Amino acid sequence: MRNEARTVMQACRTDYESLCSNVAPGGGRILACLQSHAGQLTSSCAQALPRAQALRDSAVSAGVAPK
Repeated sequence: MRNEARTVMQACRTDYESLCSNVAPGGGRILACLQSHAGQLTSSCAQALPRAQALRDSAVSAGVAPK
């Protein structure tokens, strides 16, 4: 799971820096910010977001991330 998260982070790093750098990490806030800018994302990040959401959902289900 950690490697998958790293892959998503690499795919979305530029988008995060340009669109969501003012968002505090934690609680899914960065993912929500990126999703709110869906029309502005690079294709690599847009393709990675569904996987990022799935990873978050798995973490919430396992009790290791807040709802």
